[in-house]
Amino acid sequence: MKYGREVTFSIPEASILLNVLLRMNRWDRKEYHKALCWSVRAALESEGYKRLSPFKQCKIEIDRYSSALGDWDGVMGGLKPLFDTLVVCTKTNPLGLGVIEDDNPNCIIECPAIRQHKSTRKAASTVVTITEILEA
Repeated sequence: MKYGREVTFSIPEASILLNVLLRMNRWDRKEYHKALCWSVRAALESEGYKRLSPFKQCKIEIDRYSSALGDWDGVMGGLKPLFDTLVVCTKTNPLGLGVIEDDNPNCIIECPAIRQHKSTRKAASTVVTITEILEA
């Protein structure tokens, strides 16, 4: 594989778990998504990310630091708002930041690599690394 640009950023909270997300009402879920969008935008700006054309194909690695380790299905399902924040802004997804073209298998060509790490509650964070793939 031939790799291109790479974007790494960290948000100051562990990614939400699917059970927590499903128990939110739709208004709280919408507010959470807005807050997450602003956190990701601030993290990208602090890393010096300049808005370029979105990655057409990429791979994603996520390191989740939290005081308790979650079930794998809960961690993966809870990443949906994060992926929706990374895609291109559309009418149905107005909170997209345009880092990647889409969150389907044509764009993210392999299942995102997720690693969980035990940390203190104060040190909770989510580190995301997105690597552009030029040739598969």
